[in-house]
Amino acid sequence: MSSEHPHFIKQNKWKNGRSLMESKTFFIPNISCGHCVMSIKNELSGIEGVSQVEGDPDSKKVTVAYDAPATLEKIKSALKEINYPAAD
Repeated sequence: MSSEHPHFIKQNKWKNGRSLMESKTFFIPNISCGHCVMSIKNELSGIEGVSQVEGDPDSKKVTVAYDAPATLEKIKSALKEINYPAAD
């Protein structure tokens, strides 16, 4: 569907009483290989509300799609706990 559809706002977020799905890309300097990405995926997927985690070891980027009760703060905290802190 187009982002101009009346039930969507930018980045395909729902409105009109529905939860707003967020998507955030993080730069993770400590990523060095596919195993690092898999570790991050496993950890973040365990957070309630996280629906998708995709990462690329070459760019050192991880994109997370999430909804409540997950928050940006919870995701960043989890990354820090497993020694893959996001760069600010």
